[in-house]
Amino acid sequence: MTANALADLRIFTKVVKTGSFSAAARQLGLPPSSVSRRIGALEQRLGVPLFVRTTRQVSLTEAGRVYSTSIQRVLSDLDNADLVVSQFHDKLRGTLCVESRVSLGSRLIAPLLPRFLREHPGLSIDLRLTSQQIDTLSQGVDLGIRFGLGRASSLITRKLASTQQGIYVSPVYLAEHGEPRTPDDLMHHNCLAFVVNGEAAVWRFKAPHFSRELRICGNYRSNDVGALHAATIDSLGISVYHHWVVKQDVQKGKLKRILSGYDVTTMPTFDTHIYVMYPPNMQNLPKIRTFTDFLVRALADAVRP
Repeated sequence: MTANALADLRIFTKVVKTGSFSAAARQLGLPPSSVSRRIGALEQRLGVPLFVRTTRQVSLTEAGRVYSTSIQRVLSDLDNADLVVSQFHDKLRGTLCVESRVSLGSRLIAPLLPRFLREHPGLSIDLRLTSQQIDTLSQGVDLGIRFGLGRASSLITRKLASTQQGIYVSPVYLAEHGEPRTPDDLMHHNCLAFVVNGEAAVWRFKAPHFSRELRICGNYRSNDVGALHAATIDSLGISVYHHWVVKQDVQKGKLKRILSGYDVTTMPTFDTHIYVMYPPNMQNLPKIRTFTDFLVRALADAVRP
């Protein structure tokens, strides 16, 4: 239905309600001649007269009464549809589709979602986890959460939290193999590597007047942080984790941080901030704003060492 056709229907219903072309014209802010012309065009399109016109008033023909009943129902449905959709602008309703890497999404984002959903019961979350780096969003996804800025794109990017990595090992492993004192000492230890798509296992270090990239070696590598985490606690070797991943293990004495005088990352750069990304046309949606604001608050506690 075109905009003009819909406007003709609303003019028709106004004439029915007022019983007069001139009264309908006044309420619509149109010249009476325009109202008469639009009704005439509608009757011509339908091929039947809708009104009986007299000098004092207009009344519906039999066809006009049938048409009016149907049109009132259609316009009511359209108004209800407009109302329902407009509520998405002001309230949190519908589904929010979120995409993230498996390790980040399952270990950091997922535990926060029950709290968010309890606070906003009108919203549903569809969390999609992928093993691929997120540089753009998959079809149907509202927003993505990732480490680092990634490649330049048209997506809006907002920093959610800052997080750092560290080198961790079990006390049992240290008792058996000794503690590394410098990054170079790691070349003589069993290093457990997080890798994706067969890439090289490189740990990058920096400190004042120090910078080093080490292609570490060991007998266990995986693209799943959980698998490496379990192996590290089981004293198989040394590995790098974001501090929030192993915070409870450190508190319980299961793991110990070593080489704390060096910044370390397994990523291409030391940009280990967590970012959210979403299309420009979604930046003013309440569900996007509210969810990202929630993550900023919740992650501030979650990523604290």
